[in-house]
Amino acid sequence: MDSLSRTAAYQSWPKTMDFLRDLNKENPDRVLDYRLLHSIFTGTYWNLQNLWMGSEAKGTIHDEFWYFDVKLLTQKLQKQGYTAGYISDLCFHYPWRDKDNTDKRNVRLKKFKKHLDASELNTTGISLASCEILDKAIGSFSSFTPADVCFNGDYQFIQQLDNLYNIQTNWIRHGYPFFMSTESNMNHNMGGTNVKHIDSHLEQYLRKVAKQPDVITILVSDHGNRFDIYYMQKYFPEGQTDVMHPSLFIILPENPLRFYTQSELTALKINQNRLVTMRDVHYLLAKYTTSSPDYEIISGEKGLLSPISKERRCDSLTFTKGNFFCICEPLANDSFPLRGHEVDEVIRFTRYHLNGKISQAPVCKKMDLVRWEDKPFRIYPNRTASEPLLITGYVYTTHREKSIIFAVEVAKDLSTNMYTFSSFLRLDTYSKYRKCTPPGVDPTLCICESYNAKPQKIT
Repeated sequence: MDSLSRTAAYQSWPKTMDFLRDLNKENPDRVLDYRLLHSIFTGTYWNLQNLWMGSEAKGTIHDEFWYFDVKLLTQKLQKQGYTAGYISDLCFHYPWRDKDNTDKRNVRLKKFKKHLDASELNTTGISLASCEILDKAIGSFSSFTPADVCFNGDYQFIQQLDNLYNIQTNWIRHGYPFFMSTESNMNHNMGGTNVKHIDSHLEQYLRKVAKQPDVITILVSDHGNRFDIYYMQKYFPEGQTDVMHPSLFIILPENPLRFYTQSELTALKINQNRLVTMRDVHYLLAKYTTSSPDYEIISGEKGLLSPISKERRCDSLTFTKGNFFCICEPLANDSFPLRGHEVDEVIRFTRYHLNGKISQAPVCKKMDLVRWEDKPFRIYPNRTASEPLLITGYVYTTHREKSIIFAVEVAKDLSTNMYTFSSFLRLDTYSKYRKCTPPGVDPTLCICESYNAKPQKIT
């Protein structure tokens, strides 16, 4: 499910969550809830490429049927006797659709068959039919808004979920081992509330699937939802972490020892409270791409199927892309609020450090940074005596009635009581200041008096 954080999943799917809890009451640890799944990018592709490819992810955009990377996984599964399918409702991304929407339907069908053959997938469900219905109904293949993903009173995804259940039921009846991936984009909008409308249907689907023998169900999201900028600015900066904290639930079959060793099951349970990513989930699938019982020797990794260190931190996730808030630090460490004069010291040091970076650019306004409202400054204990303490907090200033907000990290050496600046992240938008920021100056720090002016050179 695209754009669904763990918090939003709990808020949007009360019936589904009640069912998952009841399932665990009947059979403890049948449903695994991974509390610290960390997105490795704020978008879809890099997360899914790591899901399909693991450490072999290349960072390329799909160029075949749906995602090129799906083929690399499904082909390996098919060699082991699995039937493979892929269902998606992201119609306008399909490579068989003409970009200017001028092809006749029979031409699109020929293109579809060509790409389907190249993908080597066994089925795509009703993906083609549902997209053609959307095009006929609203004259568009778009699926980003609530109006565009509905027909006959239902969301497009609900009908695809019914189709998914029928496909897997048929394959089970014929004794086919199978792998099915179903992806929905219905929650990919600024409101982030569309997903709540499928709660009842999703709960019914999972209830039926839970009764099917030997079926493993993975319910996962690539990232959370990007709240609008006013929400982030004026209320909770922690809202930015929402986009980096997606949801992951794994529903095991009634007899999971048919699929995993006892040590692997133990690791799956332990890792519910460890920092994990889509790359770790990949090796849950990779286990079935080889007949060798020692598949980890081939892949070099086991992901969720081996205990992940409780010392794992965000800075060890070297394959992440872009800037992001780390979701694990407040949960994985015993932090506590910084108070009194120590907060004032940190703010003075921060003000001095950030203004020092723009001191040679007169066009950039000196920032009179102060504590941002009542947002806390927190201190994180060092892991070893030689490490400094880490302090995090929020500071801001104003320019033309607009809040300029920074999240900052400062380290404190206990032996000298000296501060060093670790990092900062600007939370508000600053693109309008790029035009007047001099070359060589960080545009996140330059608050120009006239941001419509041309850039000035530093002399």
